[in-house]
Amino acid sequence: MITRILLATALLSCSVCVIAEPQVRSQHFDPSRAVGCLLRHDWVKDDLQKLGLRPGNTALVRYRFGSIPQTSPNLPRQLQVIIYSRDRSHAWLFLMRAESGDRYIVTDNAYSLTLSEREWAAGEGNGGVATYAAISKYATEMSKQRALRVRLVVNSTGCRDES
Repeated sequence: MITRILLATALLSCSVCVIAEPQVRSQHFDPSRAVGCLLRHDWVKDDLQKLGLRPGNTALVRYRFGSIPQTSPNLPRQLQVIIYSRDRSHAWLFLMRAESGDRYIVTDNAYSLTLSEREWAAGEGNGGVATYAAISKYATEMSKQRALRVRLVVNSTGCRDES
């Protein structure tokens, strides 16, 4: 009981609390910095504007490390970040890679997501029908994990673009 109260108090007092599945927990992962790296790009801001979001807002975010099954390429330290609209009916899945020391590589690719009867459908992104099906399934699985709120603030520290 005391442990639960202390945990609840700690969660209420932090600005960004990371609650992740054990297999994706990273000692150096900071979701607000990863999202901040994404926001360096005008195309990301444009995508988020389609969700009714802009820098300075707070958004619901989910993330997961690892490759997306049935897609390529399978690069080391892949990181997927989904940012949801306020009504949680639309989202964007952004592709990144996490490097050591809290550094992130932004991949120039994202997928729009639309919720339809408890399943997410991917569209607008690189790939064909099979890729969209794989992304849709992946986004639906990710939607079952805990989400966190992140303030959308541009960050350049530790960020680089895919070359």
